[in-house]
Amino acid sequence: ADRVGIWFSSDSIVTTTTAFDVIHVTPYVEHQGGPICDPHKWIQVTGTFTALGGEHHFIIGNFHEDSATQLMQCSPGNSYPHGLSSHLLIDDVSVWPCDAPVYEADAGRDQQVCYGEKVILGQNLPDDEYRFLWSTTSHRLTPKDLWDTLATTPYLSVKPEQTTTYYLWVRDFKMDVTYDSVTVFVEPCITPPEIPNVFTPNGDGINDLFVFNNHELWELETCIRNRWGMVVFQGQNDNWWDGTIHGQPAAEGGYFYVVTARNHFGRHKEFHGVVTLLR
Repeated sequence: ADRVGIWFSSDSIVTTTTAFDVIHVTPYVEHQGGPICDPHKWIQVTGTFTALGGEHHFIIGNFHEDSATQLMQCSPGNSYPHGLSSHLLIDDVSVWPCDAPVYEADAGRDQQVCYGEKVILGQNLPDDEYRFLWSTTSHRLTPKDLWDTLATTPYLSVKPEQTTTYYLWVRDFKMDVTYDSVTVFVEPCITPPEIPNVFTPNGDGINDLFVFNNHELWELETCIRNRWGMVVFQGQNDNWWDGTIHGQPAAEGGYFYVVTARNHFGRHKEFHGVVTLLR
């Protein structure tokens, strides 16, 4: 049949008539695409109506006499009147206000992380009105094809071992589907250098420099400030502080340092602390 429609009412309908009698009302939404006779896919019936207020029930069916309904022989057989032997299955019925906001899939911005770091992807959406599917396969696949679904929530927590693109499939309350993707670039981590908390620049050849390891050969920048915030030393890579300020021995006490390490990918990390100078 081609006249499948929906009628909303304030109360349920109770009838003692047979299943094939017509309920004589005008449906608010009605399918206009001809007979529904494709056994391999769902047919969407959609439309809008102005609510009168107090609608609590809806009925789905054909609200017209047979003479006003176009019939089609979908498959052979005589199990039902007019030789039809098919069933219409109904799934995913949604009703929403016309001014309700609709959000599209948003997997977030591409991110750079160190190997072993965890990252959260996605956005804050009402998961009771939307359906989410995360995958690492093509984002144009349908849900039944997403055999490697990672999550069905708005957010996805991942800790990739290599650069990976994640695809997000979202179906909103209108049954519309949108897609998005995000790439997480994985880089080697910058391991903290072993920075000492004390050194003794007294000329005995032992611990005379404020020096620390750089096993990964990152580019290093070192900045030393005194307790008043004045810069007393700046150096790069293996240019270490010898405990002097403008060629004169610095006073004993604590000095604040900031060591900035940059790896070969341009990623940088800062390390802060205090080193005590003793004579």
